[in-house]
Amino acid sequence: MAFDLRFWDRWIKSSSYGAYHQIIDLVLDEAVFWCTVVILITSTAGILGFQLAASSQTSESSDDKNNAALLALLWQALLQLLANYCTVVPVLREQRQRKKAHGRHHDHAVIRVHYAVFYGCVVASVVATVLAPVLLRALPTENPASSIANFASNIFAAVAASQLAAGITSGLRSRE
Repeated sequence: MAFDLRFWDRWIKSSSYGAYHQIIDLVLDEAVFWCTVVILITSTAGILGFQLAASSQTSESSDDKNNAALLALLWQALLQLLANYCTVVPVLREQRQRKKAHGRHHDHAVIRVHYAVFYGCVVASVVATVLAPVLLRALPTENPASSIANFASNIFAAVAASQLAAGITSGLRSRE
């Protein structure tokens, strides 16, 4: 059973319907998509370069190792957020096109995913991605919470990506 967003659509219509759709249209715009990809990849490369330069010039103190670990986690988090964005965009675009073509959600989707699992995993991945660097700074270095959050983020992203991959292939098979 697939989760459907009719509840959210009703809620949005009752509050700020136009603003919601403008934001979604902006997020799904192809130029914004490619700008986001370029900016995040460039940022991660810069952070990685800074991390490598800083780690080659620092001592073996605990603070220096913690800063290097934070920089490593930051560039990994940016790439993870980019992967989540790239995973969500095709599903949202396809949903948007179906809604515009049929005036409502239709069951004849090209990409078939279980929306509750898909969006739940994407949200969990984003939350864990943001939480990992925070935990690294907030907790002692010996505490594994940051590594666990980073691991969870990657697992949730993999589940969402597998939903997308399986949904695309099943949707294509049903069209043949």
